[in-house]
Amino acid sequence: MVPQMRFFIFLFAFVFSIITPGGGGLSYTNAAEKEALRNIQKRWRITTWETLLSIDPCDRFKPWRRDGENAWINCSCDPNNSCSIIELKVFEMNVSGRIPDALFNLTNLVNLNLSRNILNGSIPEDIHKLKRLRILSLDKNQFSGNITPSIGNLTNLTYLSLGTNRFSGGIPSTVGSLTLLEQLYIDSSGLSGPLPSDLANMTSLKTLWAFDNDFTGNLPESIGQLTNLTDLQIYGTFLEGPIPKKLSALTKLETLKLGDLSGADSNLSFLENMKSLVTLSLRNCQVADEIPPFLANFSNLTYLDLSFNKLHGSIPNLFGKLATLRYLFLGNNALSDLFPSEVFTENKNLTTVDVSFNNISGSLSSSDLREELSMNYIGTSMNKQSDSCCGFIFC
Repeated sequence: MVPQMRFFIFLFAFVFSIITPGGGGLSYTNAAEKEALRNIQKRWRITTWETLLSIDPCDRFKPWRRDGENAWINCSCDPNNSCSIIELKVFEMNVSGRIPDALFNLTNLVNLNLSRNILNGSIPEDIHKLKRLRILSLDKNQFSGNITPSIGNLTNLTYLSLGTNRFSGGIPSTVGSLTLLEQLYIDSSGLSGPLPSDLANMTSLKTLWAFDNDFTGNLPESIGQLTNLTDLQIYGTFLEGPIPKKLSALTKLETLKLGDLSGADSNLSFLENMKSLVTLSLRNCQVADEIPPFLANFSNLTYLDLSFNKLHGSIPNLFGKLATLRYLFLGNNALSDLFPSEVFTENKNLTTVDVSFNNISGSLSSSDLREELSMNYIGTSMNKQSDSCCGFIFC
């Protein structure tokens, strides 16, 4: 066979291979999903998609997904190059209005990110059609109305972010069906009513942010069943104490921020086994207790805020032995006796100390203090041997 003929046969075979399904070349998006993308593009006027919609969305040679872009898709293809859209991101694109119905035809989605837009209206009930979702990000929008109970049908979710919206009503009890969920963000979302006991079913949960909402009722004991939690933040609500003793089971916590609890007094005994804590804030929680000696065992603690409580007794020098502690806030309590200056000489990492408005006394010498240390002792009987300004020291 002459060389020219062999070349043309090879060229034909190559072209055939890249245009034939299964030939290792072009990919073919599900027709219904491709049409859904067209409708979404028109509804939200995503200009960056106009050219891309002239080709097959899952064409492997013209990928839509590019690192750093705010609007992209990602596809999954079978051996025959038949493809489905599994990820859709429209992030911080200033798209407004409601979620278009066409989006719920993308039933193979695993990751949906619509964060930081101006989307409004309620979350459609048809969200339940996206049963394969593992990641759902709807935070920082203007969604309103009740959270649809059908969200509980998304049982494959591991990540759900609804924070910074304008919802009304409470958390639907159906969220208890989300047993694989590891991260739940409902902060600053306008929610109200009690925290449902069904949250206790979410035993895979590692992160729960529920701060800055209008929740009422008691801080539920059922939270103590979420023993995989590493980050729990509930403050800026209308919840009441006391802090349940059953929270003592949350021994994996690294961040615990509870605050603004009214009602009955609490004590600190529930903390004893939370030795993994890095950040601990119980600000304004009606804590009526002494500072417990077991805090000396919290070798990872960096941030401690027990301000605006009813703490009494003396300030122990254990804070000097916590080598990792950088921020200490004990202001607005009923602490008394001498402030232990050893805190400063033994702990070289402290950068901020607030003991204001307590019944403590003592004299601080220049040798007790270090550069870049700020201390607030307004409203106490403490004094610095050299000049200072109004109870603040900035060295």
